[in-house]
Amino acid sequence: MKINIDVPDYTCVCRRAAKLDMPELANIVDCENINIVVDSTGLKIFGAGIWHEEKHGLKKRRQWRKLHLTIDRDSHAIIAQELTTNSESDDSQVAPMLENITQNITHFAADKAYDKCNVYKAVHGKTGNDVTIAMPPIKNAVVHDDMSSDFGSRNHNVSYIEEHGSYCWQSHSDYNFRTLGEVGMFRYKTIIGDKLYSRKLASQKVESRRACVVLNKMTAFG
Repeated sequence: MKINIDVPDYTCVCRRAAKLDMPELANIVDCENINIVVDSTGLKIFGAGIWHEEKHGLKKRRQWRKLHLTIDRDSHAIIAQELTTNSESDDSQVAPMLENITQNITHFAADKAYDKCNVYKAVHGKTGNDVTIAMPPIKNAVVHDDMSSDFGSRNHNVSYIEEHGSYCWQSHSDYNFRTLGEVGMFRYKTIIGDKLYSRKLASQKVESRRACVVLNKMTAFG
C-alpha cells in the first residue's frame, strides 16, 4: 500500500500492555441470585529459562502462572478472575474474587483443594448463612469443635458423608456442578491457549483478564 506507518515491535506492545486499564468482569445475565463455581489451572510462560533448555539442554525449574476463575454455573460467564504465581495457593484467591461479586450467592462449589477455614469464612462473610457450600472435606475429616456459622457448613458435609456416603452427598449438595469449572478452564485453553505471551506478571494479569472478557462476549453470543 506504500503507506509510511510506524509499527511497534513485539517488545513495545508488551510494555504498553501493562499500562492498559484492567477491564471489569460482569455477568452476562441480570439476576439477583447466582450459583458459582471456583477453580484454578496452570498457564505456561516462556522466557530465558525455556530458551536455554531448548538451546543448550540446561535443566531449570520451570515456572508457571495460576489462573483462578469464578464462574456462574447458569450462564457459564466468568464473573471474577485472578492471576498469580505458582506459589500462591488456590484458597488464597477466593476472598479477593468474591469481593467483585455484587449478586447474592446461593450456592458455592469447589474441589477438595479449597477445603480450608479461610474459604468458609470468606463465603459466609460475603453471603451470610443462607448459602450451600459444596466442597468435599479432606480424607479423615472430623466435625470441628467450633460450632460457629463459619464451620457449620463443613460440619454438615462431614456428618452427611459419614452417614450416607460421598456419592449420595454429591447428589444431595449439587456438587457435580463443579465440573462446570473444568469446562470453563477447557474453554479458556482451547480458545485462548494454555500459555501467556507477556513476559512480566503485570502484563500477564492484563492479558488474562482481557481473555476472560473475550470469552464472556463469545458466551453472550451463544
